[in-house]
Amino acid sequence: MVNINRKVAGVQVNILDNEITEFDANCAIDLANKIYEQVRKEHSNIMDTSTLRALTIFKVVLELQTIKGNQEVILDTNTKRMRELIKLVESIDSPI
Repeated sequence: MVNINRKVAGVQVNILDNEITEFDANCAIDLANKIYEQVRKEHSNIMDTSTLRALTIFKVVLELQTIKGNQEVILDTNTKRMRELIKLVESIDSPI
């Protein structure tokens, strides 16, 4: 069980979760803060922290979509390759 009180993207939050470890929670918080700082630097003209947090969320979601798309491509490629290997094995087993 995790009970952490830290700032995430400039906002103090209490994270209570039964599913993750404290290490995993801290790693996620550190990454979120790193991305927030990158966005803050990229958009130094924006002073509204709510807008910066929204841009941070947008950046994270874009990356997640990219990862999801890559996983689907890899799965599709692996599925095709597996079917090819099954056909090859079946052709070896069948009498000529």
